[in-house]
Amino acid sequence: MGKGRRVIIEHGVVLNVRKNLENNYNQIIGNLKELQGLTVLVTAEYPLAANSPKQRKILYISSCLYEYYQLVEDSLLIIARTVDLWIPGSLDWHYRLIRLMMIPVPDKRPAILSKVTALQLDHYLVLYLNYHHHSIIISPCKLDKMISSLQELTDRLESELTRFINQCFSGKGRAL
Repeated sequence: MGKGRRVIIEHGVVLNVRKNLENNYNQIIGNLKELQGLTVLVTAEYPLAANSPKQRKILYISSCLYEYYQLVEDSLLIIARTVDLWIPGSLDWHYRLIRLMMIPVPDKRPAILSKVTALQLDHYLVLYLNYHHHSIIISPCKLDKMISSLQELTDRLESELTRFINQCFSGKGRAL
C-alpha cells in the first residue's frame, strides 16, 4: 500500500509542476520579449546618453540594466519555485539563484544556465544590488563593457530559457 501511494503522490507532484510551469510560461516568454526590447533601447540610447552629464548617463543606463536584471531574476525565480520548489531565504539568495540554475537537479530538470551566462549575470547582479540600495558605483568603462555584451547575453538567455521550456513541454525535461 505504501508503495502505490508513493507513485500517486509522485505523479501528482509531476502534474502539479507541469501545470504551474504552464501557468507561468507566458510570463517567462513575456519577460524574454521585454529583455529584447530593453536591449534594443539601451544599445540605441547609450551613445546618445554620452552627451548628457556623466551622472545622468550612469543613472539612466543603470536603471535600464536594473530592470533588465529584474526580468531575468523573475524568470529564474519562476523555475526555482515551480520546478525546484526552492524558496529564497538567505542573504545571498540572488547569487545562489544564479548558481542553482547552472546545475541540473536530479529527477527534476537539466541545468538551465551555462557557466558563461551565469558569470556574465554576476556583473548585472552587482549593479542590481548596488542600485537597489541606492548606491550606484560603476565605472564608465565597466558600463561600456556591459552594454557592448548585452545583446549577446540576451540572445543566450533567450536560447537557454526557451530550450528548457521546450524540453519540459516535449517530455524531455526530467521533471515533467
